[in-house]
Amino acid sequence: TTEIYTLSLHDALPICVKLGYPPTMKARDAKDPASIDDAVKMLQSTKDTEPATAAIWLRDTTFDEKKRKDVVKALIATFDRDEAHSRVPCVEAIAAWAGPDEVPFFVKVLRTPAELTAKTPPDHCWGPAAYALVKLDPEALAKIIPERKNNNWWRVTVYWAVLAVSKETGKDATMARRLLPLTVGTAPASPAAPAPST
Repeated sequence: TTEIYTLSLHDALPICVKLGYPPTMKARDAKDPASIDDAVKMLQSTKDTEPATAAIWLRDTTFDEKKRKDVVKALIATFDRDEAHSRVPCVEAIAAWAGPDEVPFFVKVLRTPAELTAKTPPDHCWGPAAYALVKLDPEALAKIIPERKNNNWWRVTVYWAVLAVSKETGKDATMARRLLPLTVGTAPASPAAPAPST
């Protein structure tokens, strides 16, 4: 049997920027950084809006391979501070700047149980993390999916991330065919037939 899940508009928003939902927006009074180096400094700020503004700016700015490691390191450090305003934009920005070295970070985000959250529900971070992991290391994602088989919202989030990558690349049909059934789950096994009486 196929399970059907309904999502409210609020539920649907965090799935993934690439799916066309409005990305995390900066505060109206926030001033954009002047450069990548300036954004990295802003990530370390204790002001409420500066780390989130810097992460959003980095997410949308031109990728620079020379500065990639410093940017990702600063974003992960900001994410780990668990500040309510900056966690989701940090994951979105890390996904935009990510390379193979960031696979363990996305695995960690996807393994975070929603009930252990302090300030920002980690389920708002699952979509961008799943999207990045599908692109970087689908095998790592395949190993996590069975661990979260009882969390329907997690599975729906990952399902849409897999679809987004498959649609965007147009060449990952094999990956999609393998991962999508894992996210939907399988029908319960039918009971064994009774042994014939002798």
